[in-house]
Amino acid sequence: MKQVTLSVNDTKFPFFMELISSFDFVKIEQDQEDSKEAIANNIKQGIRELKDIQEGKTSPKITLKEFLNEL
Repeated sequence: MKQVTLSVNDTKFPFFMELISSFDFVKIEQDQEDSKEAIANNIKQGIRELKDIQEGKTSPKITLKEFLNEL
């Protein structure tokens, strides 16, 4: 099976999805976008982890130097 990645204008996306899903030979895999709530929860979790590191309750998983080297 071949794969194709497309970029579709937001205003035309619903029409495109309806059209493409009408073909029986096309398998559609939806992107799993995080909801605003999920993003907010991830940020809160990150802040909690940072506070724990600053208070000495836990240690960072990697050093700042390791993190910057990954970039």
